[in-house]
Amino acid sequence: MIPVVLIVVITVVDILVPADVHLGPLLVIASAITASFAGPLLTGVIGALAVAAQAFIGWHFGVLFSRNVMVHVLALAVLSSLIVFFCVVRTQHRRQPAQVRSVAEAAQHVPLWPLPDRTGPLQVACLYLVDKDEAQIGGDLYPAPPLGIGLGPADHTLDLSSFEAGDTASELRSWNRM
Repeated sequence: MIPVVLIVVITVVDILVPADVHLGPLLVIASAITASFAGPLLTGVIGALAVAAQAFIGWHFGVLFSRNVMVHVLALAVLSSLIVFFCVVRTQHRRQPAQVRSVAEAAQHVPLWPLPDRTGPLQVACLYLVDKDEAQIGGDLYPAPPLGIGLGPADHTLDLSSFEAGDTASELRSWNRM
C-alpha cells in the first residue's frame, strides 16, 4: 500500500538526514493520497500512523516534548482529521445520488394500469422509446381528450427530471381537462 510505504520512507529518511532537516511534515501526504481512493476509516488509520511516525521521529531525536515537535504532531493530527472529515462528506454526497436512483427505479417498477385496446372509436396502442440511453423514467403521455365530436389524441412529452412532483401532478391535471 503506497501510503504506508510513504510513511516508512519519509520516517527513515528523516532519521538519516541531519537533525536540522525536518521531513516529518511531509507525512500528511499519506492521508491525502489515501483519501483519494479509500473511505474515511482507512484514511483515519493512515492519518493516525502518520501522527505516530511524527512522534517516533521526535522520540528518536530525544525531542518528543519540544515545542517544535509538538506543533508538528498537532498540526499533522489536525490536517489528518480535516482530510477524514472531507472524506466523510464526499462519501455522503456519493450516497445521495444512489438513493435517488433507487427511489426512481422503484417508482419505475410500480405496476401501471394497462392501456385499453379501444377508447370509444379510437384504437389505442403504445410503444415506449427512451429519449436518452441512461433515461429510465419519463416518456410520452398520450391523453385522449373529448373534442365534442369524439376523442382526439394529444401528444405530450413527460420528462420527470424537469418537473417537481407538484408540477407534474398539476400538469397531468391540466391535460386531463382538455
